Amino acid sequence: MKRAGGRVGLAALVVLLGAAVLANTAFATRPSVWTLGWIALMGGSVTVAVALTRAREESFRSSVVSGGLLTALGLMMQSHLEADITALTLMAGVITAGDGVNRLLTATRVPPMRSWFLASGLLSLALGAMALGHLVTLSTTLMAVLIGVQLILDGVSVVLAAAQMTLASSGAAPVLRHDHFVETVPA
Repeated sequence: MKRAGGRVGLAALVVLLGAAVLANTAFATRPSVWTLGWIALMGGSVTVAVALTRAREESFRSSVVSGGLLTALGLMMQSHLEADITALTLMAGVITAGDGVNRLLTATRVPPMRSWFLASGLLSLALGAMALGHLVTLSTTLMAVLIGVQLILDGVSVVLAAAQMTLASSGAAPVLRHDHFVETVPA
């Protein structure tokens, strides 16, 4: 039970990072890229760390991939501060669309959280497609929206997985096992 509280706390941190990004989308370009890069790097790293503490849960793979993609985006942004904002936002769009596909695939493997993964996957895919479809108008604001939404989706995913596991341990919900089978815990 204590581990679930820690996971929820770290997930709340990821959600707060995402909200901070969305609230501050009007920075100047270079400081914004620097700030967004660090936030993506920290949020992605925390998501991977939290996922590694729940390696037996079925949604583990999705969180590792999602956090890894955000970490990679943060590293790329930090190492290419001088890059054109169009290139960086394009990269963020590709990563967001890739994470959308990851979430949609996860929806097929995690029945208790299927609706969440379907909705968040479709949202990520739509945002990524929007970024890729509007190459002329790519901006720091769009990049901030992409990163902020991804961080919020990652944090909420971890909170929902922790809540599902807490319910499962009390016998009120199905248990997700790493071998893809779902069994019900007796009350």
